[in-house]
Amino acid sequence: MTIINLTAIESEVLLTQVFARSESRFLEFKRVSSKMVNKALETICAFANSEGGNLVLGIADLKEFQGNVRLFGVEENPEAVDDLQRLIATKFQPAIASITMRRLSCTLHKRPCCGLAGTFNFIDGATQYPGSFADRRWNLPAFGCG
Repeated sequence: MTIINLTAIESEVLLTQVFARSESRFLEFKRVSSKMVNKALETICAFANSEGGNLVLGIADLKEFQGNVRLFGVEENPEAVDDLQRLIATKFQPAIASITMRRLSCTLHKRPCCGLAGTFNFIDGATQYPGSFADRRWNLPAFGCG
């Protein structure tokens, strides 16, 4: 997995684009919690076995919150993000080589962290390998995906 730290300007542009969209089969939002790790792995597996997609960590779904209060940041549970990164690298069979995680800086808007600097992660797994998706499927045996 490649990890890229975006500049403040790049972060603001991507954040604006993310807030303009709602969840779809190509985009999913997850707050960072201990339960998030397994759900995020299942989402990444589903993206890898289809046409790809983007997973945004640290932002709540529109069903739960509206506007900037959706920004919880990955600081909500940094250990869960570390676990997810480790599991992405070790649990998929075959390994998914072309995942990119972009770290974006932001200002958190959810109490008690309102106004503090924070981070959210944008995981891009849009194209996992060249060729037909019918040729290969990713399997996540421990989670029943594949």
